[in-house]
Amino acid sequence: MATWLRAAALTLTLAVVAACTPSTVTSPSPSVSSAQPTYLCSGAPGTSPAPCDKAKYDEQQKAKALEDEAKGVYERYWKEYTRLLEAGGASEATPELKATVAEPMLANVVSLLKYQKDKGWKPNPFSAKLKVAISSTPVRPDAEVSVVACEDTTGSVLYDPSGARAGQGSLAVQSSALKRIDGQLKIYDGDGQPKGTQCPVG
Repeated sequence: MATWLRAAALTLTLAVVAACTPSTVTSPSPSVSSAQPTYLCSGAPGTSPAPCDKAKYDEQQKAKALEDEAKGVYERYWKEYTRLLEAGGASEATPELKATVAEPMLANVVSLLKYQKDKGWKPNPFSAKLKVAISSTPVRPDAEVSVVACEDTTGSVLYDPSGARAGQGSLAVQSSALKRIDGQLKIYDGDGQPKGTQCPVG
């Protein structure tokens, strides 16, 4: 019994001392996880994103950035081109056209605008809508990215200076090639689809 009491007293004393003595034991630092971050990459159309490594993820993000830039360039071009169409054409390329379109495409665009201006044709009314998407098929072998665009001017009517009807707007489907020229992504070549082609962009 005495032995048990002494042990109990010793335990109690140690407990009291421990309670009164500042602790020098530090909390364990949080363990650093060695698990790699999980990346999700897109797969075939209609499938859900799946885990992938960083290299593939970075590659897909780079491709997406290029595609977004290409669509933005085409939208800028279309906005300027249709502004000039509505104004009655142009005799030369504007700075905005030069910023978005390169040769040989630029010469084709300017020739259409110049023809309109020389004829004195102006639209009334004027309607212009655009749908653009990335094309999975390269338009030219050296294209960095290709787009397909539905340029819809249906509803627009052109009149000559005498007031006679000179033309009617329509839907045109264009496949265009873009690449970086002097540091800027530009439309430089392309193919128009036959008249009556349905717009493939949803």
